[in-house]
Amino acid sequence: MRKILLLAAGVFVSLSLTAQWNTDPSTNTAICSTPPTQQARTGTVVTPDGFGAMFIAWVDARATGTGDSIYIQKVDLTNSQYFDEDGKFVVSSPSAISNLTISPDGVGGVLLAWQSNNDIFGMRVASNGTNVWPAPVPLSKTITSNQTVPIIAIVSFTEAMVAFNDNRNGNVDLYLNKIDISTGNLLLTTDTPICKSTGAQNQHSVFPDQNGGLYISWSDGRGANIDLYALRVKSDGLPETGWTTDGTVICNATGTQSNSLIITDNAGGVYVAWEDFRSGNTDVYAQRISGAGAVQWTANGALVCNAANNQQLPQLLPRTDGLILTWTDAREATSNRNIYAQKLLAADGSAAWTANGVVVCDAADQQPSGTTAGLKIVPDATNGAIIVWNDQRNGGTNRDVYAQRINSSGAVQWAANGIAVSTATGNQGPDLGVVPITITNGAFIVWQDSRSSVTNGEIYGAVVNGSGNLVASARNREVLEGKIKAYPVPASREIYVSLSKVKPGAYTIQVMDVSGRVVLQQRTAISGTEGLIETKVEQLQNGVYFIKLIHESSRAESILRFTKQ
Repeated sequence: MRKILLLAAGVFVSLSLTAQWNTDPSTNTAICSTPPTQQARTGTVVTPDGFGAMFIAWVDARATGTGDSIYIQKVDLTNSQYFDEDGKFVVSSPSAISNLTISPDGVGGVLLAWQSNNDIFGMRVASNGTNVWPAPVPLSKTITSNQTVPIIAIVSFTEAMVAFNDNRNGNVDLYLNKIDISTGNLLLTTDTPICKSTGAQNQHSVFPDQNGGLYISWSDGRGANIDLYALRVKSDGLPETGWTTDGTVICNATGTQSNSLIITDNAGGVYVAWEDFRSGNTDVYAQRISGAGAVQWTANGALVCNAANNQQLPQLLPRTDGLILTWTDAREATSNRNIYAQKLLAADGSAAWTANGVVVCDAADQQPSGTTAGLKIVPDATNGAIIVWNDQRNGGTNRDVYAQRINSSGAVQWAANGIAVSTATGNQGPDLGVVPITITNGAFIVWQDSRSSVTNGEIYGAVVNGSGNLVASARNREVLEGKIKAYPVPASREIYVSLSKVKPGAYTIQVMDVSGRVVLQQRTAISGTEGLIETKVEQLQNGVYFIKLIHESSRAESILRFTKQ
């Protein structure tokens, strides 16, 4: 038995539960194992809750004669599943649901956004699984045009933003609106255009700017080729100073630039990576952009990989000294795609590892099974990464899930070609979800699963530790006893944690953003039962953070939330 720390209405409470993750890769742990009667479970998305657990949401046909529903589950380090067996019902639609996205809400719950019948909707789900809003909320003020592909992100304690495609002007443009997360009300009286230039603007990616606004990147058809643009919008939805209306050019090289991803550079700006056809094959390029909209690396992007044939599906992860990327790579043969990785240095975008990348997996057949899904990257706690993919080495009708850990120097840490996460019968993936467990250098991993008679009819999961082993419990989670307080809140330059009647010894202090990424870490020692710990936060962008205090010998911990402004 163990105790879990939860946040409910600003109060820390304990919950006692008992469970374990299955450590057999041929068996794994069921998240949702009742096969649907009609079609696959699709669109699996995951996010950390900020307190050591993970939310999993998916599209499900079990409850409707036509149309779809959304279900959700929350699991923790010992596989305590908090909601109903096979997931808790969230919403249903008479039409098909697609493009499901998820974001933590900053207080232990999540925000969901999805598309149904060319309209977009949202719902907030609390930490205990209840729907916070009384009904699904339309995420656009316009009802006369088609809205598709909503991506939602928390931008402050009280607000979220959603970016989406819209054809109100006769072609596909990008718009956004802002949401009061307590009520679900839209805060902008009209949808605000991100870009309504000629041609289509699509394949967008977003990331909060930690100052109440949002970064967005997208592929853009206004010119002779499909190019890459980006924009930073303020809290009011308007472009930030230094950025061009309708977007700043990130890459306008010949050929098509597509499928970009955007993520923080941990210094107020962002990294963007994309697929690039300037050479006649699909390669991978990346760029760093300052908060003021100035590109920091070579014009039109720093080369990540231009090996033979196609490199696709880039995934990216910011590290203290740069950017780690991974992708699927057909340099050996189009019928034998493998997984490669590279680090670009923050200062100039130069490659830190072997030119064109280091091998993560070069097993037979395809890794992953396709070129649009089935590959993820998350951080470990030592400036490296964990890479997870679905794998066809055992044949196209028996796809599995594998993982590899890579250190900050580009050396793989686990077995060559990765450790087996799932080798069950049938296909696993391509939908994957991965959430890091930085305390163990491991990860939660979940996936679509076809071990039953229904293709992708189930969802399974596993936990891997930093040594590459599947584990039954990442660790028992114990609440740190004593009186613990963080101040000032909000914080500006530093935040103090006062301790009274706590265990003496060495402590680790971690500051995490709402997505669970550790952005600051330090160690200290408390000789008695009283203490005061100072953590400098002036270098952080404004926004919502968590501070985690870990007693190193007992692993007991406490988590507090604060705002940096």
